[in-house]
Amino acid sequence: MEPVVVDVPGSVDFTALLLIAAREHRRQAAKHEAIELSLLADYAAQHPTDEYLHLEIAAELQVSPRYAQTRLALATTLTERLPATMAAMRGGRVDRYRAEKIVDATANLTVEEAGQ
Repeated sequence: MEPVVVDVPGSVDFTALLLIAAREHRRQAAKHEAIELSLLADYAAQHPTDEYLHLEIAAELQVSPRYAQTRLALATTLTERLPATMAAMRGGRVDRYRAEKIVDATANLTVEEAGQ
């Protein structure tokens, strides 16, 4: 595990440092999750006609087929329709939960509308 480096403003008590470290850990987790989603989207792009792709991903990641299917859908949607949201995840500014809410909220929009 990588050490967490945090910017500590002025004098802060130890308990506040715990929350600062927890917040930074969540940012790093969002960044790592964005990397995984990008890799899944890239893999899917290399296998566009494979209807069993989610089963292959499930086996490799050791997750259920349904979970793999959900992750794959999120990965391709963020990559193709919502690249700004994916960029925000890569920057640690948006976590998976918020990204999923953005995907849900923009589902009925065109690609152009969703990108605004």
